[in-house]
Formats: sequence, structure tokens, C-alpha cells
Amino acid sequence: MIGELTNNLIDTIIFEIKKKDTKEKINKEILDPIIQKITDKLYPYIIATILIFILIILIMFFILMNIWKLGYTD
Repeated sequence: MIGELTNNLIDTIIFEIKKKDTKEKINKEILDPIIQKITDKLYPYIIATILIFILIILIMFFILMNIWKLGYTD
């Protein structure tokens, strides 16, 4: 009895979730705000990581240039 009731409830929920209007509402009201909140929180860290990566590449370039110049001055 409870198994059938649970099965029917799950089937009904799945049927409702598969509807286009329900999917759009879930995306608009639940998923989009969550994703927006996560990107707002992570944005400064992403920018900082990109800047550090660029800085490391520039430092590596200058070090290689100095090594190259020192090798050919003899």
C-alpha cells in the first residue's frame, strides 16, 4: 500500500518536472539565482587567478630574456 502510494507520488513528480513550463520555472526561479550567486562570489578569485597567471608568465619571460642575454655576452 505505501509502496504503491510512494510510486505514484514519484511518478507524478517526475511527470510534472518533465513539463516545459515547470522546467522553465525551475530554471528561472531556482537554478539561475543559484548560479548567479556562485559567480558573484567567485568572480574576484577568478580575476585574481588570471592576474597572477599573467604576472607569472611575464616574470618567466623576463627571466628567460636575462638568461639569454647573459649567455651571449661572453
